[in-house]
This record gives sequence, structure tokens and C-alpha cells, in this order.
Amino acid sequence: MLRQLQIGDYLGMGMGKAMVYMAKSEGLYGMLKGNFVNILKVVPFAAGEFFFYEQFKNLFYGDNLPKSSIVPRFLCGAMSGMVTSVIIYPLEVIRTILSI
Repeated sequence: MLRQLQIGDYLGMGMGKAMVYMAKSEGLYGMLKGNFVNILKVVPFAAGEFFFYEQFKNLFYGDNLPKSSIVPRFLCGAMSGMVTSVIIYPLEVIRTILSI
């Protein structure tokens, strides 16, 4: 959003004036531009985190993961987040380009 304020018709406007101008000139499309790609990124990201968390948990601990263990759960969650981020990152780049 801040980058949109730096170019073209938005130059010199504050955030509030730019939002009003965008609503009048671009309508609902202007407000939601780039949101579809964001949804396409968030849903697979969440699914990937769940999937890889379970995979890492089963790979390293099997059925022997104690219920009160924080460190193994943290490590599985951290690794699942890293793997999912590497896979989903190209969609993040596309979303950023479309939102500008």
C-alpha cells in the first residue's frame, strides 16, 4: 500500500486520501487488487505447514512424542515453516508484484 502512494495519481496523498481516491477511481477492484493471489498463497501455506509438521513429527519421533514436550514440537514446527516458505515463496513474489 505504501508503495502505491509513491507513484502516479497517489503522489503526495496521505493514506486516508489515497484510500478515498482509490475507492472512487478504481472501485472494489482497486481495493482487492492482488488479494486473490494472496488467498492462493495462504491456503497452500497453511496446508503445507500442517502436512510437513506431521511428516517431520513422524519421521523423527514416530508415535513416541511425549505430550508435554515443547522442544521437539518447536523443531518440527520450525522445519515445517522453513520448508513451506521455500516452496510458497514464488507465489509471494507474484502477489507483491500484482499488488503494486
